[in-house]
Amino acid sequence: PAAIVQKKSSPRLWENHFAEDEIGMDYDLIDPILHLLVDKKMQPKYAARNLGVSAEDIHKVQYMIEKSMHKRRPAAIIAL
Repeated sequence: PAAIVQKKSSPRLWENHFAEDEIGMDYDLIDPILHLLVDKKMQPKYAARNLGVSAEDIHKVQYMIEKSMHKRRPAAIIAL
């Protein structure tokens, strides 16, 4: 349903708390940046030029990628 697709992402930690507000960028900007940096492995300066966005926007997304890297790594296995 359209209502679900168009609903803003929210961690729901408090009323009117939206992910895009917390991040400071909307997903319409973040998604293409991620696509070029992660999927296409494009250099940041070329991604900025390709998308017509600032280097600051690119670096902000890169920082978020680096700060959340631990969430994408497998958990350590304890040898018994």
